[in-house]
Amino acid sequence: MNLITRALSAVGLERRSTANPNDMWGPYQALRNGPVNDQTVQGVSAAYACVQAVSEAVATIPLVVYRRNGLDREAVEDHPLHHAMNMQANPEQSALEAKEFVQASVMLRGNGYARLEFGSNGQLRHWWPWDVDRVRPMRLANGGIAYDYTDRDGSVKRYSHDEVLHIRHRLGPDGVLGISPVEACRASMQLAITEQEHGEDTYRNGAKLLGVLQVPGKLQPNQKQDIKEGWQTNRSGQTPILEHGAEYKPLSMSLADAQWLEARKFSVEEIARIFRVPPSVVGHLVDSNYSTSSELYRQWVSMGLRRPLMSWEQAITAKCLTTLGRKTYTLEMDYENLLRGSSTERAEFYESAIGAGWMDAAEVRRKEYLPPKAEAQNAPV
Repeated sequence: MNLITRALSAVGLERRSTANPNDMWGPYQALRNGPVNDQTVQGVSAAYACVQAVSEAVATIPLVVYRRNGLDREAVEDHPLHHAMNMQANPEQSALEAKEFVQASVMLRGNGYARLEFGSNGQLRHWWPWDVDRVRPMRLANGGIAYDYTDRDGSVKRYSHDEVLHIRHRLGPDGVLGISPVEACRASMQLAITEQEHGEDTYRNGAKLLGVLQVPGKLQPNQKQDIKEGWQTNRSGQTPILEHGAEYKPLSMSLADAQWLEARKFSVEEIARIFRVPPSVVGHLVDSNYSTSSELYRQWVSMGLRRPLMSWEQAITAKCLTTLGRKTYTLEMDYENLLRGSSTERAEFYESAIGAGWMDAAEVRRKEYLPPKAEAQNAPV
């Protein structure tokens, strides 16, 4: 990394590859329009809501450890992975906080990292999320992958591939790094940021139009000062007094004329499309009703969330289970609770399942987190 690239990266204007090799300024596009990075994008409410919706969902879905038993399997809670991934990631962070941080990094930067800490028995004890800016993955001469991590004191330590949990948004052409949605869709993100800044500037100026004050003839310096002082009263909400025959002439369109509100609505839909989140999930309820919102939510859980959930399942299986462990255990992010219907819908489903004979009352009680009937009858009132 050269000096210019380091300087640009420090202020959020990192150098990126360009599709046009003849465009020498292509990599520094951010210098033209302003920085588009994980910090500025989160200033757009739609982007923040999309990242939060997916991160919260991934963080709250439990990782279930199953032990294989022939063709059957049973959930086990005494495995170290169950505690580390569902309860406490490390002495300082809960599992929810750690998973939420890593998943947000994946969505904003394309990559999420965590250092894995194993005990003397080879089982995972703790895992520590890493700041993406402190990590530098690399392809070694022997074909393997290593990670250089810069600590707070500036020291750099190298970790092997097996010591780092690396979650990618989508694998890039180098086979190491994931592709950042923010970088891949920079133009759409820049447009949303620009629209928001335009609205801020308009309301900062009292929601008044830009224009000029036109006067007949030429003004003396003291006359210009009089008009300026009279116009400045508008800043405090008072009616400006225009002297010397001054007349206000607007030069720009209003927000309505410029279809600013419509553009803002489209930006919400555009950002939701980039992050694969239904607009209704982030509070954009235009042209929505209960039926469509409910169906879009179910589609999002079963399709939009399935990919990030599987990336966690497979990464944890590969890094946190031994070869023998992978033959004995299987991991699954249990998102079924996100699809739970209303009490009426569940009652109808269970009634149908019991009637068809592929479920019984005991299984239904377990799914509803109810004690077995015998225990319920003997329980103290």
